[in-house]
Amino acid sequence: LDNYTSRGNERFLSTPEHVETLYKMMERVLQGDEQSGERDCVEACKLAESLILNCMGKIDAVIPPILTLIVNRFRSNPPTKDYCRSEFLKCVANCLYYNPVGAASALEQNGATNEVFQIWLAALRAREEATEEQPGGEKTHFKAVHDKKVCILGLSSLLRVPIASLPPAIQAGMNVIVQSIMELLQDIEVEKTRKDDDKHDDEDDDDDEGGILDVDDDCDEDLNKEDMDDILAKLSHFRDGNGWDDLFDEDDDDDDYTSPIDEVDELVYFVENFTALQTNHPAETQQLTAAFAPEAQACLQAIVAQAPQRVAENAAKKAQEKATG
Repeated sequence: LDNYTSRGNERFLSTPEHVETLYKMMERVLQGDEQSGERDCVEACKLAESLILNCMGKIDAVIPPILTLIVNRFRSNPPTKDYCRSEFLKCVANCLYYNPVGAASALEQNGATNEVFQIWLAALRAREEATEEQPGGEKTHFKAVHDKKVCILGLSSLLRVPIASLPPAIQAGMNVIVQSIMELLQDIEVEKTRKDDDKHDDEDDDDDEGGILDVDDDCDEDLNKEDMDDILAKLSHFRDGNGWDDLFDEDDDDDDYTSPIDEVDELVYFVENFTALQTNHPAETQQLTAAFAPEAQACLQAIVAQAPQRVAENAAKKAQEKATG
Protein backbone atom coordinates (compact mmCIF):
# COMPACT_ATOMS: atom_id res chain seq x y z
CA LEU A 1 0.00 0.00 0.00
CA ASP A 2 2.88 2.35 0.74
CA ASN A 3 4.36 1.60 -2.68
CA TYR A 4 0.98 2.23 -4.31
CA THR A 5 0.50 5.63 -2.64
CA SER A 6 4.10 6.71 -3.24
CA ARG A 7 5.14 5.25 -6.59
CA GLY A 8 1.72 5.17 -8.22
CA ASN A 9 0.48 8.37 -6.63
CA GLU A 10 -1.30 9.89 -9.63
CA ARG A 11 -3.10 6.67 -10.42
CA PHE A 12 -3.96 6.17 -6.75
CA LEU A 13 -5.51 9.64 -6.46
CA SER A 14 -7.32 9.36 -9.79
CA THR A 15 -9.99 7.25 -8.03
CA PRO A 16 -11.40 8.95 -4.89
CA GLU A 17 -12.55 5.58 -3.55
CA HIS A 18 -8.90 4.59 -3.04
CA VAL A 19 -8.43 7.23 -0.32
CA GLU A 20 -11.73 6.23 1.28
CA THR A 21 -10.70 2.56 1.28
CA LEU A 22 -7.42 3.32 3.06
CA TYR A 23 -9.25 5.45 5.60
CA LYS A 24 -11.76 2.63 6.22
CA MET A 25 -8.85 0.27 6.90
CA MET A 26 -7.43 2.66 9.48
CA GLU A 27 -10.86 3.20 10.97
CA ARG A 28 -11.48 -0.53 11.36
CA VAL A 29 -8.21 -1.00 13.25
CA LEU A 30 -8.31 2.11 15.43
CA GLN A 31 -11.95 1.60 16.41
CA GLY A 32 -11.36 -2.09 17.08
CA ASP A 33 -10.82 -1.60 20.83
CA GLU A 34 -9.48 -4.81 22.40
CA GLN A 35 -9.72 -6.70 19.10
CA SER A 36 -6.93 -4.56 17.62
CA GLY A 37 -3.53 -4.93 19.27
CA GLU A 38 -1.16 -2.04 19.65
CA ARG A 39 1.01 -3.38 16.84
CA ASP A 40 -2.05 -3.24 14.57
CA CYS A 41 -2.54 0.39 15.58
CA VAL A 42 1.10 1.13 14.78
CA GLU A 43 0.65 -0.23 11.26
CA ALA A 44 -2.55 1.82 10.83
CA CYS A 45 -0.65 4.97 11.84
CA LYS A 46 2.15 4.14 9.39
CA LEU A 47 -0.45 3.74 6.66
CA ALA A 48 -1.86 7.14 7.61
CA GLU A 49 1.64 8.64 7.41
CA SER A 50 2.19 7.23 3.94
CA LEU A 51 -1.18 8.57 2.79
CA ILE A 52 -0.66 12.04 4.26
CA LEU A 53 2.95 12.62 3.20
CA ASN A 54 2.49 11.25 -0.32
CA CYS A 55 -0.71 13.19 -0.95
CA MET A 56 0.20 16.64 0.41
CA GLY A 57 -2.46 19.21 -0.48
CA LYS A 58 -4.74 16.60 -2.10
CA ILE A 59 -6.64 14.92 0.75
CA ASP A 60 -7.90 17.83 2.85
CA ALA A 61 -11.19 16.10 3.68
CA VAL A 62 -9.57 13.10 5.35
CA ILE A 63 -7.31 14.96 7.83
CA PRO A 64 -10.00 15.82 10.44
CA PRO A 65 -11.44 12.26 10.47
CA ILE A 66 -7.95 10.77 10.96
CA LEU A 67 -7.38 13.05 13.95
CA THR A 68 -10.79 12.11 15.34
CA LEU A 69 -9.79 8.43 15.14
CA ILE A 70 -6.57 9.13 17.05
CA VAL A 71 -8.31 11.20 19.73
CA ASN A 72 -11.06 8.61 20.23
CA ARG A 73 -8.51 5.81 20.52
CA PHE A 74 -6.52 7.79 23.10
CA ARG A 75 -9.72 8.17 25.11
CA SER A 76 -11.31 4.74 24.72
CA ASN A 77 -8.28 2.47 24.78
CA PRO A 78 -5.08 4.48 25.33
CA PRO A 79 -1.80 2.87 24.28
CA THR A 80 0.28 1.23 26.98
CA LYS A 81 3.46 0.82 24.89
CA ASP A 82 5.76 3.78 24.29
CA TYR A 83 6.29 2.87 20.64
CA CYS A 84 2.53 2.83 20.01
CA ARG A 85 2.00 6.16 21.77
CA SER A 86 4.81 7.57 19.63
CA GLU A 87 3.05 6.48 16.43
CA PHE A 88 -0.24 8.05 17.51
CA LEU A 89 1.52 11.33 18.21
CA LYS A 90 3.46 11.13 14.93
CA CYS A 91 0.10 10.85 13.19
CA VAL A 92 -0.92 14.14 14.82
CA ALA A 93 2.41 15.65 13.75
CA ASN A 94 1.90 14.56 10.14
CA CYS A 95 -1.55 16.15 10.11
CA LEU A 96 -0.09 19.41 11.45
CA TYR A 97 2.62 19.30 8.78
CA TYR A 98 -0.05 18.76 6.13
CA ASN A 99 -2.21 21.67 7.32
CA PRO A 100 -1.51 23.27 10.72
CA VAL A 101 -4.66 25.42 10.71
CA GLY A 102 -6.99 22.57 9.72
CA ALA A 103 -5.36 20.06 12.05
CA ALA A 104 -5.38 22.41 15.05
CA SER A 105 -9.02 23.24 14.32
CA ALA A 106 -9.92 19.53 14.19
CA LEU A 107 -8.25 18.91 17.56
CA GLU A 108 -10.10 21.88 19.01
CA GLN A 109 -13.45 20.65 17.66
CA ASN A 110 -12.81 17.32 19.39
CA GLY A 111 -12.04 19.18 22.62
CA ALA A 112 -8.66 17.44 22.59
CA THR A 113 -6.05 20.15 22.01
CA ASN A 114 -4.85 20.44 25.59
CA GLU A 115 -5.17 16.68 26.14
CA VAL A 116 -3.10 15.72 23.07
CA PHE A 117 -0.37 18.31 23.58
CA GLN A 118 0.04 17.40 27.24
CA ILE A 119 0.58 13.76 26.22
CA TRP A 120 2.93 14.82 23.41
CA LEU A 121 5.11 17.15 25.47
CA ALA A 122 5.25 14.62 28.31
CA ALA A 123 6.37 11.93 25.84
CA LEU A 124 9.13 14.21 24.55
CA ARG A 125 10.45 14.64 28.11
CA ALA A 126 10.06 11.02 29.26
CA ARG A 127 13.30 9.15 29.93
CA GLU A 128 14.36 5.76 31.20
CA GLU A 129 16.45 5.34 34.34
CA ALA A 130 19.97 6.75 34.12
CA THR A 131 22.86 4.42 33.28
CA GLU A 132 26.61 4.85 32.93
CA GLU A 133 26.24 5.04 29.15
CA GLN A 134 23.22 7.39 29.40
CA PRO A 135 23.65 9.52 32.56
CA GLY A 136 20.55 11.50 31.69
CA GLY A 137 18.53 8.41 30.83
CA GLU A 138 17.59 7.33 27.30
CA LYS A 139 14.42 8.84 25.86
CA THR A 140 11.45 6.47 25.81
CA HIS A 141 9.65 7.89 22.76
CA PHE A 142 10.58 8.92 19.21
CA LYS A 143 13.90 7.09 19.30
CA ALA A 144 14.55 6.90 15.55
CA VAL A 145 15.82 9.91 13.59
CA HIS A 146 12.78 9.75 11.31
CA ASP A 147 10.43 9.89 14.31
CA LYS A 148 12.18 12.94 15.72
CA LYS A 149 12.05 14.59 12.31
CA VAL A 150 8.30 14.00 12.00
CA CYS A 151 7.80 15.70 15.38
CA ILE A 152 9.97 18.66 14.38
CA LEU A 153 8.12 19.21 11.11
CA GLY A 154 4.72 18.93 12.77
CA LEU A 155 5.50 21.23 15.68
CA SER A 156 7.40 23.70 13.48
CA SER A 157 4.37 23.95 11.20
CA LEU A 158 2.53 25.70 14.04
CA LEU A 159 4.94 28.61 13.50
CA ARG A 160 3.33 29.12 10.08
CA VAL A 161 0.22 30.34 11.91
CA PRO A 162 0.03 33.66 13.81
CA ILE A 163 0.20 32.71 17.48
CA ALA A 164 -2.97 34.69 18.26
CA SER A 165 -4.87 32.52 15.73
CA LEU A 166 -3.91 29.24 17.40
CA PRO A 167 -6.13 27.50 19.99
CA PRO A 168 -5.56 28.90 23.52
CA ALA A 169 -3.97 25.66 24.77
CA ILE A 170 -1.30 25.84 22.04
CA GLN A 171 -0.74 29.57 22.55
CA ALA A 172 -0.06 28.98 26.23
CA GLY A 173 2.53 26.29 25.48
CA MET A 174 4.30 27.75 22.46
CA ASN A 175 7.49 28.58 24.36
CA VAL A 176 7.69 24.96 25.57
CA ILE A 177 6.91 23.71 22.04
CA VAL A 178 9.74 25.76 20.49
CA GLN A 179 12.21 24.60 23.15
CA SER A 180 11.11 20.99 22.52
CA ILE A 181 11.84 21.48 18.82
CA MET A 182 15.32 22.79 19.64
CA GLU A 183 16.02 19.81 21.86
CA LEU A 184 14.88 17.41 19.12
CA LEU A 185 17.19 19.15 16.64
CA GLN A 186 20.09 18.65 19.03
CA ASP A 187 19.12 15.00 19.55
CA ILE A 188 19.14 14.38 15.80
CA GLU A 189 22.62 15.85 15.43
CA VAL A 190 23.88 13.64 18.27
CA GLU A 191 22.29 10.57 16.68
CA LYS A 192 23.73 11.37 13.25
CA THR A 193 27.19 11.80 14.78
CA ARG A 194 26.85 8.47 16.60
CA LYS A 195 25.84 6.70 13.39
CA ASP A 196 28.77 8.23 11.52
CA ASP A 197 31.14 7.07 14.26
CA ASP A 198 29.65 3.56 14.17
CA LYS A 199 30.06 3.49 10.40
CA HIS A 200 33.73 4.45 10.66
CA ASP A 201 34.28 1.84 13.39
CA ASP A 202 32.73 -0.83 11.16
CA GLU A 203 34.99 0.18 8.28
CA ASP A 204 38.04 -0.03 10.57
CA ASP A 205 36.93 -3.48 11.75
CA ASP A 206 36.61 -4.61 8.14
CA ASP A 207 40.16 -3.45 7.47
CA ASP A 208 41.43 -5.44 10.45
CA GLU A 209 39.75 -8.68 9.40
CA GLY A 210 41.70 -11.46 7.69
CA GLY A 211 40.62 -13.53 4.71
CA ILE A 212 37.11 -14.66 4.09
CA LEU A 213 37.81 -18.07 5.65
CA ASP A 214 39.38 -16.63 8.83
CA VAL A 215 36.38 -17.36 11.04
CA ASP A 216 36.34 -18.36 14.67
CA ASP A 217 34.23 -21.51 14.61
CA ASP A 218 33.38 -21.37 18.32
CA CYS A 219 32.20 -17.76 18.02
CA ASP A 220 30.13 -18.63 14.96
CA GLU A 221 28.46 -21.52 16.77
CA ASP A 222 27.69 -19.35 19.80
CA LEU A 223 26.16 -16.65 17.63
CA ASN A 224 23.95 -19.14 15.81
CA LYS A 225 22.82 -20.63 19.11
CA GLU A 226 21.92 -17.16 20.43
CA ASP A 227 19.93 -16.42 17.30
CA MET A 228 18.11 -19.74 17.56
CA ASP A 229 17.38 -19.22 21.25
CA ASP A 230 15.90 -15.81 20.47
CA ILE A 231 13.65 -17.24 17.75
CA LEU A 232 12.50 -20.09 19.98
CA ALA A 233 11.77 -17.68 22.83
CA LYS A 234 9.58 -15.57 20.56
CA LEU A 235 7.71 -18.61 19.24
CA SER A 236 7.19 -19.82 22.81
CA HIS A 237 5.88 -16.38 23.77
CA PHE A 238 3.28 -16.55 21.01
CA ARG A 239 2.42 -20.23 21.70
CA ASP A 240 1.62 -19.36 25.31
CA GLY A 241 -1.26 -17.18 24.14
CA ASN A 242 0.49 -13.83 24.08
CA GLY A 243 0.22 -11.41 21.17
CA TRP A 244 2.98 -10.10 18.95
CA ASP A 245 2.94 -6.63 20.54
CA ASP A 246 5.52 -7.42 23.22
CA LEU A 247 7.99 -8.68 20.62
CA PHE A 248 8.37 -5.26 19.03
CA ASP A 249 9.77 -2.01 20.26
CA GLU A 250 10.13 1.39 18.71
CA ASP A 251 13.88 1.34 18.32
CA ASP A 252 13.86 -0.31 14.90
CA ASP A 253 16.53 0.58 12.37
CA ASP A 254 14.97 3.06 9.96
CA ASP A 255 17.98 3.49 7.67
CA ASP A 256 16.29 1.69 4.76
CA TYR A 257 12.96 3.50 5.11
CA THR A 258 12.31 6.15 2.46
CA SER A 259 9.81 8.94 2.91
CA PRO A 260 8.73 12.10 1.06
CA ILE A 261 10.21 14.14 3.91
CA ASP A 262 13.70 12.71 3.38
CA GLU A 263 14.49 15.72 1.20
CA VAL A 264 13.26 18.19 3.83
CA ASP A 265 15.96 19.55 6.12
CA GLU A 266 14.30 19.76 9.54
CA LEU A 267 16.62 22.50 10.84
CA VAL A 268 16.10 24.69 7.77
CA TYR A 269 12.34 24.10 7.93
CA PHE A 270 12.19 25.21 11.57
CA VAL A 271 14.35 28.29 10.99
CA GLU A 272 12.39 29.36 7.89
CA ASN A 273 9.10 29.18 9.79
CA PHE A 274 10.51 30.83 12.91
CA THR A 275 12.12 33.73 11.01
CA ALA A 276 8.93 34.23 8.96
CA LEU A 277 6.95 34.50 12.20
CA GLN A 278 9.59 36.86 13.56
CA THR A 279 9.35 39.07 10.46
CA ASN A 280 5.56 39.12 10.19
CA HIS A 281 4.72 39.14 13.89
CA PRO A 282 7.72 40.59 15.78
CA ALA A 283 5.81 41.42 18.97
CA GLU A 284 4.43 37.89 19.29
CA THR A 285 7.84 36.37 18.64
CA GLN A 286 9.50 38.64 21.20
CA GLN A 287 6.92 37.64 23.79
CA LEU A 288 7.44 33.99 22.89
CA THR A 289 11.21 33.99 23.40
CA ALA A 290 11.23 36.37 26.37
CA ALA A 291 10.47 33.46 28.69
CA PHE A 292 13.53 31.50 27.48
CA ALA A 293 16.43 30.97 29.85
CA PRO A 294 19.78 32.38 28.63
CA GLU A 295 20.89 28.89 27.55
CA ALA A 296 17.78 28.44 25.43
CA GLN A 297 18.25 31.89 23.90
CA ALA A 298 21.83 31.00 22.95
CA CYS A 299 20.72 27.65 21.53
CA LEU A 300 18.05 29.32 19.37
CA GLN A 301 20.56 31.85 18.04
CA ALA A 302 23.02 29.07 17.19
CA ILE A 303 20.35 27.10 15.32
CA VAL A 304 19.25 30.14 13.32
CA ALA A 305 22.88 30.98 12.49
CA GLN A 306 23.47 27.42 11.27
CA ALA A 307 20.66 27.47 8.70
CA PRO A 308 22.50 29.27 5.83
CA GLN A 309 25.36 26.78 6.05
CA ARG A 310 22.91 23.87 5.94
CA VAL A 311 21.21 25.35 2.87
CA ALA A 312 24.57 25.65 1.13
CA GLU A 313 25.59 22.12 2.12
CA ASN A 314 22.30 20.68 0.87
CA ALA A 315 22.63 22.51 -2.44
CA ALA A 316 26.21 21.25 -2.88
CA LYS A 317 25.14 17.70 -2.09
CA LYS A 318 22.33 17.80 -4.66
CA ALA A 319 24.67 19.23 -7.30
CA GLN A 320 27.17 16.45 -6.63
CA GLU A 321 24.45 13.78 -6.83
CA LYS A 322 23.21 15.26 -10.10
CA ALA A 323 26.74 15.33 -11.54
CA THR A 324 27.47 11.73 -10.57
CA GLY A 325 23.99 10.39 -11.15
